[in-house]
Amino acid sequence: MLRSWCLASPPAAAVAVAVRLPLRRRRRMASRAFQLRLNPLTGDSEWLVVEGEEEEEEAHQTPTPPPPPPRQLLATTSYLDMLNDSARNRAYRRAIDAAVTDPSSRVLDIGAGTGLLSMMAARALAAVGDEPTGSVSACESYLPMGKLMRRVLRANGMENKVKVFHKRSDELKVGDDLDSPADILVSEILDSELLGEGLIPTLQQAHDMLLAKNPKIVPYRAITYGQLVESTFLWKLHDLHSNETSAADGVWLTPGGMERIVSVKLQQHAMQCGYFSWILLGQSFTQLPLDGLDNQVLRIYNMDWCDHWKQCVWFTQEKGIPATEDQVISLRARHNQTSISYQLNFNDEVCDRSLPGDHLTLLPERIALYGDKDWRSALINTIRNALTVKSSPTCVVADDSLFLALLISSLSPTSNVIAMYPGHREKGATYLRAVADANNFSINQIQVIGKRASSLTADDLKYKKWGSHFIMEVKECFRGKIYDLWKSRCRLTDVEGFDHSVVNETLGACGDLPGDQQGSCLPYYVWQCGYTKKLSEVYSLMDFNFSEPIHSCFGKTKIEFSHDGTCHGFAVWIDWVLDDKKSVILSTGPDNRYWKQGVQLISKPVEVNPGKSVMHVEASFDPSTGELTFSSTSSTCS
Repeated sequence: MLRSWCLASPPAAAVAVAVRLPLRRRRRMASRAFQLRLNPLTGDSEWLVVEGEEEEEEAHQTPTPPPPPPRQLLATTSYLDMLNDSARNRAYRRAIDAAVTDPSSRVLDIGAGTGLLSMMAARALAAVGDEPTGSVSACESYLPMGKLMRRVLRANGMENKVKVFHKRSDELKVGDDLDSPADILVSEILDSELLGEGLIPTLQQAHDMLLAKNPKIVPYRAITYGQLVESTFLWKLHDLHSNETSAADGVWLTPGGMERIVSVKLQQHAMQCGYFSWILLGQSFTQLPLDGLDNQVLRIYNMDWCDHWKQCVWFTQEKGIPATEDQVISLRARHNQTSISYQLNFNDEVCDRSLPGDHLTLLPERIALYGDKDWRSALINTIRNALTVKSSPTCVVADDSLFLALLISSLSPTSNVIAMYPGHREKGATYLRAVADANNFSINQIQVIGKRASSLTADDLKYKKWGSHFIMEVKECFRGKIYDLWKSRCRLTDVEGFDHSVVNETLGACGDLPGDQQGSCLPYYVWQCGYTKKLSEVYSLMDFNFSEPIHSCFGKTKIEFSHDGTCHGFAVWIDWVLDDKKSVILSTGPDNRYWKQGVQLISKPVEVNPGKSVMHVEASFDPSTGELTFSSTSSTCS
């Protein structure tokens, strides 16, 4: 059975974050930058306005460096991971050294980031001539990153060797910003999907307006590879209807005849594909060679785990399509300016990928969660019990949950349901109208407001009575060997001969920090974090009681290790206790692959032994900011 198929893409800068996925290239207008966020429920991209100072630092000045941009803007990106990827950096250095052979070369770096590639080009220019007459120009549109790049250039004595532009590349003009067209273009504007960061329009505009005839391009070529696979895990990430049929609980997000009204978003989905089981179907194949205009080819292969280096999955429809030995399968790939799409033909039959007009697209993990039998059963039992407390209650669904709105309306025909749906909004209302009859409730029961719960006012509610039910949240943690992730997030010093120590705080370095410094707790799918090893049992760290007003909380625990190993950090997650009897618990821990966990890396790895080593972990919660912070100390038992 062909469940889905996997596409192995070039090295990338895809970012995995629970709530937002900011890309490395962002647009700027006047003193504002636009930061890209991915809605974790719908998979839709949203642009957030980030205020910034418009004035630029003069390259020749050496005042006290300005404070770094807020850590939350850059610490969750993959800049640090890329800069810790020695294979990537070494490949770029070799390719740039091979491309820069003329001391009069004019080099343009688009999406310059910290300026690493620009500094490589400037060093290569100096190496090919005693008095090079060429130049290096760096274009970085995201203002906070552009300022950080200036600090890196100063730290390496290159502030006068690289000209920095806080502009988009399509805002540069030859004769104004650039003295003449560039002979060499270097860039790293790839993501796991290859084209998602605007690679094609950016390079096309550069060829048309900024580059000389027959320029050298680094990287020169990108080739995507694919492999057809069968995988039960991938199937659960996109076939909601089959999983609902298996659950047989009477709630239908995808009723019969409307199987495709909720579907996974039609795109390549980046994930670490080496960490789940699959059956290979046939040989791998090559797709979409995207060529440049030079004979210098950059190939980056890496056997080590990197967070920014993911594969992509493209899902087949519904249950998948039976595939047999010697069957002929035709695959057609096509791309637009920002994405690649695929069409499979089985025995000359085209797989229809069209979707109904009232459909909703969700991220794969949300599809899998909605179809999980145990998750659904826990919510059904809890809500059913809660609805017996009061007749005709008014129930507020404070997020975008399709399942809860349908469940409450199905279980209690007299309930009034207020669906906040801040992400789905009118699409959510249209969807509910479409599936109301199949779930045996009146659409008049549900009021869709389309805003966040924090923005709710009395004027938004046409119902005046409120029912309540409390949910309690339990924070738990475990210690683990998380070597690959620790290595990718550790403190930077030398990167291909260039000092990058000034970027550590801004980019959220977590490992190998001096003194008692500690990095941020960042969201990851622990099962996708390379090699990990559990070193202790699970410990409860902090409780929240939602039947009371949320207030500042503090928790601490002593962790005793149950296995030998090297501790690089710990994971934290939430167990949701759904009823006051504590009989229904939903865990978001590492064993559940549909949830991300928080990962707190410690600065210095610690060798631990059962009965000899302990760690003390403290946690605090500030309700005014919504932030959880953690600290830890290790000790040896006498």
